[in-house]
Amino acid sequence: MTRKQKGIGQTELVKQLQLRNTNMTRETLVKIEAGKQHIKLSQLNGIKHILNVNYEALLTDKDEK
Repeated sequence: MTRKQKGIGQTELVKQLQLRNTNMTRETLVKIEAGKQHIKLSQLNGIKHILNVNYEALLTDKDEK
């Protein structure tokens, strides 16, 4: 499930990441989601834990399914 499917906004996700000591700003998240910036492993790991999903759910292009 994606962030949107779970009903978590960008600001909320960034807050939760920062509480986990994962360096992320909302601007960075916007760029990552738009495909304009690469995600760092620590950020990907933090998002995986917050959304409680596996890496495949985060990395699979939803248009491929």
